[in-house]
Amino acid sequence: MPTAKLRIDPWALARYHGELSGAFKCADLGRFAALVHDPGGVVRYELSFGLDEQHRPLVRGMVVAETAVICQRCLAPMDLKLTADVRLVGVRNDDEAKGLSGDFDPLLLTDQGESLATLVENELLLALSAAPTHPRGGDCRLPARYRASAAGTGRRPFAELARPKKQMK
Repeated sequence: MPTAKLRIDPWALARYHGELSGAFKCADLGRFAALVHDPGGVVRYELSFGLDEQHRPLVRGMVVAETAVICQRCLAPMDLKLTADVRLVGVRNDDEAKGLSGDFDPLLLTDQGESLATLVENELLLALSAAPTHPRGGDCRLPARYRASAAGTGRRPFAELARPKKQMK
């Protein structure tokens, strides 16, 4: 597995139509690891580089992480396979980024090269739901008292507030 400190030159990779593939440990991606329940998983990436019509670097590919997160409905751990479609175009400043089409996201390039780990991690963070939950009808262990009843006759916690309002009139 590559080191999290590996830097790449998107300009050179794009000129030579380079391809990169490999894996990182989730624990090596600090911001992502802080958001998952089990940072022991692996993040795999496949990236290909090229130039667009305006000779800017393009990065296309896929980032896949298999890890565990906490379901925000039942608060139990759940397995998650997270897939991010990478579609980036290299830009030098914010003005270039504003002129991009909706198909690609900007990648702000620096003269020092780009951190491969940061590029991969940013794509994962964008793909990760702010509140991951089990799929509907899945393994969610939500206690019965919090589930909506099928007939719609569930407990109405704010019904008591309506009474004092009616009595005041």
